[in-house]
Order: sequence, then C-alpha cells, then structure tokens
Amino acid sequence: MDLHVEMQLDSRDTKKRGATIAQWFNVSLNSLFLQTAPPGAFWTAGLAREEGDSLEFFEGLDSIQSDFLGKLVCFPYAARLVLMYGEQEIGSVSSTHAIKGGEHSRLTASLQYGSAALFDPQRCNRLVDVVAQALNQADPAFGRIECDQFSEYANLDLVLRRKPDEYLPMSRHLLRGYAWTTICPEELVGRLGGVDALRKTGAFARVVRLERGVVLQSTDTVAGFSAEVMNAVFEALAPVLPPGMPKRHPAFPDIRCIPRDASGV
Repeated sequence: MDLHVEMQLDSRDTKKRGATIAQWFNVSLNSLFLQTAPPGAFWTAGLAREEGDSLEFFEGLDSIQSDFLGKLVCFPYAARLVLMYGEQEIGSVSSTHAIKGGEHSRLTASLQYGSAALFDPQRCNRLVDVVAQALNQADPAFGRIECDQFSEYANLDLVLRRKPDEYLPMSRHLLRGYAWTTICPEELVGRLGGVDALRKTGAFARVVRLERGVVLQSTDTVAGFSAEVMNAVFEALAPVLPPGMPKRHPAFPDIRCIPRDASGV
C-alpha cells in the first residue's frame, strides 16, 4: 500500500524556495525514511540546477547527507531522492519546478506504508506531523496526502477536467481538491471562517495550524476515510471548491470524489 504526499508552491515564496525545498527533503529523510528503511536499503539521488541540465548523481546515504542535501538551497530545477531495496523502489522524495502562469514548484514524497499502518492512528498522525513540520515555514498554495492511485492532478483537477494553466494560477482562489489530508492556503482559510470555524465543522479529526495555511486531517487513520467522512469534508470545503459537476475520468477510474457540484452546497 503506497502513501503519497504532494505540495504545491507558487511565486509567493520564491525568495525562500531553496530553503523550503531543503527542509522538505531533510524532514522527509530524517523523520520518515530513516525511521522505516529496512537493513540493506540503498539510497540514490539526482539534482539538476537548471532546466535542461544533466543530472548530478549521488549514491549512498553518506554522500546524500554530506553533499546532496546542502545543494538543495540553490533552488534546483529538479531534485529526487530514492530509497531502494534490492531492485524495488520503496520510497522517494522529489521537487520539480515549472513556470505556468507564475513560478510553481511541486514537492512530493511517496512511501510504502503497509496495510496495517493505514489502521494505526499513531503512525498516521505522525505522518501528518512530519508533513506539517516540513511545511511550517513555507506558504503552500495546495497540498494533499493520498493512498494508492496518484498523479500530478488532484481529484477535482481530473473530474472537472481542469488543466494546469487553469488551476495553478487559481490555487489561492479555488482549492484544487480534497483528500484524506488536505493542505489549504492561508487565503482560503480566511474565506472558510478561520481555524476555529474549520474545527467546529466536525469534518476534521485534526486542524494543524501552519505559519500560513492549515493541514486538515479528516480522520485519525487513512483507513477511516470513508465515503461519509469524505462527504463531510466536501461540505466543509465547498465554499472554496471549484464549481461544476464531476465527471469520471476514464484514465483514472478509481479517483475518489463526491458526485456533487460544490456551488450548490
């Protein structure tokens, strides 16, 4: 069972983007992967400073800790760290940069979690805490933690057929989607009534405050994210969700969403 984390950054924090990327990799490595890596696991990483540059490779944990992590503060165009066990990839952390309606970076982390962990409140809550720690000084435009099927598109990007040149520039005006855990930018938190109002909806087990924005964890476990819980999350976030009736995407038949137009809530 795979868990995936995505974070979208935009031009709001370009000046400190390198520091944010470095924090993302450092916290993910030290608080997630080093805690769960099996004996005999192997680490590899690559970094491209500018678009079109060849990747600079790093092999082994010592090289990554002493060299790769320090170079992330240069705000690279792309960087990726991979945890291998034999020939199988069991975890990764990445950062990619694109200019689409403004400067955007996409930070991701993926790890094999195991079915039992999805029912474990302690492990699930710790995952959310790690993500909040990695992002606390950032100014995220959107984020999510999801299980299994995953792509660069959030659920509403897919079912409402929204393209990157549409949803990226509008991320601080309309939330791209909702998931087991959703990261909401500061601008939308205000439109939802603030942190206290979000807590009072009863839709979230935890509302974790960031310096700018909130992390909205729907249930204590990933396994608890039922259709009923998802509907409560949808209704709580409806005022900032994009309008339109969802339509299933044939390439992503398992994407979960509520079949309702948020504008009618």
